Amino acid sequence: MQIKKQKSYKALQSLMTGRLLENEIDTACRQYAFDGRAVIYKTPESFRCISKKPSGRFTGQFMGKAQPDYQGTLKGGRSIVFEAKFTDKDRISQSVLTKTQSDMLAQHLASGAAVYVCCGIMDRYYMIPFNIWAAMKEIFGRCYLTQNDIAAYQVKRTMSAVMFLNYVHKKINSTK
Repeated sequence: MQIKKQKSYKALQSLMTGRLLENEIDTACRQYAFDGRAVIYKTPESFRCISKKPSGRFTGQFMGKAQPDYQGTLKGGRSIVFEAKFTDKDRISQSVLTKTQSDMLAQHLASGAAVYVCCGIMDRYYMIPFNIWAAMKEIFGRCYLTQNDIAAYQVKRTMSAVMFLNYVHKKINSTK
């Protein structure tokens, strides 16, 4: 029973950390829209309501496969699409993206969109171009990334936002 409680606690902790990352990305999206730099929105989950209760609760069912987490347009007209992931471990595995997520990101990339995986590893955040993410095995010789591997893709974080279009290192320009 204790192991089940530990797994349940860990799952809840992961869910809450993921929501925090999305809230911080949402804050950055609002700032970028205010600045006229980009218009980017969280993609709503595809589900339908099966039954409603008087208390306001409902029973729902997820429909189809999940879309990428965020989609929008950068100033100048280029589409941007990205998935958000977080881990409290010292590495992030390529397998955190489902096959469907990878396939959809690859389709957007092939269509000319700016495509990324925005990820948090412990206390740092990164905006990794999807072509780097997808070729992880060829580039790094393994199917996971450490903070050292992707230091060039680190983005700024304020007290309330992961500023995913603002790289720490000036060499990278995320909007091109």
